[in-house]
Amino acid sequence: MAISDSTLQMMLARDSIFLNRLNYLMLQHARVVKEEDAETPHHRKRTAYATQVLSSSGAMVAQAAYSIVGGVNLIGTVELADSGVVTTADDAAIYSQVATFWNVLAGVDSADDPNATVLVPSFPAPAFNPATLPPPFGAK
Repeated sequence: MAISDSTLQMMLARDSIFLNRLNYLMLQHARVVKEEDAETPHHRKRTAYATQVLSSSGAMVAQAAYSIVGGVNLIGTVELADSGVVTTADDAAIYSQVATFWNVLAGVDSADDPNATVLVPSFPAPAFNPATLPPPFGAK
């Protein structure tokens, strides 16, 4: 029985060689976004996401990989070889997919005002501190 395309794509999204390539390409695009004109539509969300990629690329790439492998530049390029899952997509095709999906990965919604201020939570989240919790109801 043949392996479905969706299974192959998800295998690629977890492949360490592909993730290293994607990491490099997402870091390159993050640098481009940080240099783009501030008047670029949705610049605030785009640059906030670029900052997250630049400061924590491993985590951001691991999340983005599942979307990127579903792009038209990668669907149909994945196969299972003796060495594991491989893609015939070159770096230019993967980079193009990153650039195409950047707004989605940055959380841009079609209804967003391109000039709206965005509040991006810090990543990783601050450590949990139980001392900051209010006392239980009824405690003295």
